[in-house]
Amino acid sequence: MKKILVAALASAFAAPAAFAATSNVDIYGRVAATYNVLNTDTSVVGQDKTLYQVSSDQSWIGFKGNENLGGGLAAVYQLEVGFDVSGGNSNMTKTGSLAGTNTFIYRNTFVGMKSNDFGTVLLGKIDTPYKTSTARLDVFGNEPADYRNIIGNVAGISVFAQRPGNVIVYMTPNMMGFAGAVAYVAGNPAGNGTASNANAWSVAGMYSNGPIYATLAYEKQNNVTGYTYFTGGTPATIALGTMNNHAWKAGVGYDFGPGKVGFIYENATLDTTSSLGNNSRTAYYLDGAYNVTGNIVLKAAWGHAGSLSNVSNSGANSYAVGADYVFSKRTKLIAQYQKISNDSAGTYGVNFGGGSSYYAVGNGGYAGGTTGAAGNDPSIIAVGIVHTF
Repeated sequence: MKKILVAALASAFAAPAAFAATSNVDIYGRVAATYNVLNTDTSVVGQDKTLYQVSSDQSWIGFKGNENLGGGLAAVYQLEVGFDVSGGNSNMTKTGSLAGTNTFIYRNTFVGMKSNDFGTVLLGKIDTPYKTSTARLDVFGNEPADYRNIIGNVAGISVFAQRPGNVIVYMTPNMMGFAGAVAYVAGNPAGNGTASNANAWSVAGMYSNGPIYATLAYEKQNNVTGYTYFTGGTPATIALGTMNNHAWKAGVGYDFGPGKVGFIYENATLDTTSSLGNNSRTAYYLDGAYNVTGNIVLKAAWGHAGSLSNVSNSGANSYAVGADYVFSKRTKLIAQYQKISNDSAGTYGVNFGGGSSYYAVGNGGYAGGTTGAAGNDPSIIAVGIVHTF
């Protein structure tokens, strides 16, 4: 079906024979949705403690390809957009009217060159090496119980799980299981004003050999002024003043036939001119998955965010359990439960993997997740289907 569609598109937009393309094009994507029951654990008057929603959980469609230029050199590209399967967050008002939005957002989109001997250079909007280095260690990746409620997250803000624009990335070739990546984020120029331009560096090294995977990553953000998140398709900015943040993490994973385990340690510092000031925290994440029958996969995870260095009792623990029923390599049913147990001043939330599941609770939600008032213990039950193509 994909080849037929590609052929149809090629015919519709055919170039003159002298300029005929010789590159290969693949269409790929993911369509995922869950029905969620969220317990916000809020006591705020006028806010519902239990919320219900059909959530589009990280759904996207992409086009990627390459053109062989000879001598081990190829041009590569990818165009990827995320979309909302649920049609946008719909709100029933007291008068009974129904409003919804459906917004496409850019995901990993780039163009570049790849050399078999010298590696790959990409330009575009791209996940940072810091973000991607431990992605394979998350058994709930891109699902409601995604590890981003703890990893890359500082005080309920997804600081180091970014997909910025204006990025140049260099990735080394694989050398006996070792590989590395470095990215420079140019940010948006501040012009000739007094403000300094935002920028960031992100580096990661990986080792993969048989059942063993290990990684070490570091990221430094300079003159950042906010992080973009989406409220039902509407972009907004978390304003924390000028920030100079940095973090490092190490991860290791082991696959043993029907199962796998992973462990991550992270140390992150949020250095801002806002009231949060200069605060660091450590985090741990341990998870695993086990294939019970060939169709049923059981999953569990525990994460811990330590207290901020200048804010006592601001840590949290994350607990998640789930089960997949796998019909094929492309289709599975998922069921999972995630709970955050915040310390008295902790503001961590649930559902940071949910694409359209934005719940404004207490202090507000970030990056598709929900952060409650300090000390609240939100939880989520999610049941749905994931199909990849």
